[in-house]
Amino acid sequence: MTQPAHAFTTRAEDQHPVIRVRGLRTQFGETVIHDGLDLDVRRGEILGLVGGSGTGKTVLMREIMLLHAPTAGTIEILGTDATRIDRRGLRALRRRMGVLFQQGALFTGLTVRENVRLVIQEHARLSAGLAQELADIRISLAGLPAGAADQYPDALSGGMVKRAALARALALDPELLFLDEPTSGLDPVSAAAFDERIVELRDLLGLTVVMITHDPESLRQAADRVAFLAERRVRALAPMGDLLASTDPAIAQYFQGTRARPQGTPAPSPEPGGA
Repeated sequence: MTQPAHAFTTRAEDQHPVIRVRGLRTQFGETVIHDGLDLDVRRGEILGLVGGSGTGKTVLMREIMLLHAPTAGTIEILGTDATRIDRRGLRALRRRMGVLFQQGALFTGLTVRENVRLVIQEHARLSAGLAQELADIRISLAGLPAGAADQYPDALSGGMVKRAALARALALDPELLFLDEPTSGLDPVSAAAFDERIVELRDLLGLTVVMITHDPESLRQAADRVAFLAERRVRALAPMGDLLASTDPAIAQYFQGTRARPQGTPAPSPEPGGA
């Protein structure tokens, strides 16, 4: 299958996964969320995480971000076994990550620039002037106009809030970027522009991106591969086009909506004997 035009080309030495999950088990009381889950994320790719409600997408992302410890299994991040390091090592790894939360999670009492600058000053010994200069660079990278830096989150549109949150996620020049429903609530034009910006930043900064999204257009436009979660594990990991053509009943049912299929592509036929 022909790779999408935006697909990130990696050198042979970059094929080793920067995120490697093996035998992951996540359990809350009697409820098992993941059991024997394996996942590799390649350097420089944009990986989409999808699956039905309750499949543990957000929990998995939080475990990879080292915000929640799994019940069992290993998570290797950037060559380090994150399940076997001390608190100092965890802090060092987290500094190499950026995250955009679903609702932005900006401090409403701070301007956009102050939100970004605060992260920089908390983790780097820089003068206020240099921290502000770096914050302005991140704001520009996120695609916000210069005037937005002095605005408070309540005065911004939904799309601008997402970009402000993206600027903050980029504050410490991360290697890994995690996005939780980055285009939720956006109109199609704003969502497409945001997806385009993510691809541009990946190419410009060499980021590796993991994103949870229910938006099939985002998966088509931005994701190099998509991990489909079902039955407590990664049931499939493939380019979006391959998943849309899958005859696996669970995958076909998830993507059966017309918006999830390329224009002119018929819905998958039901399995023989299926309902």
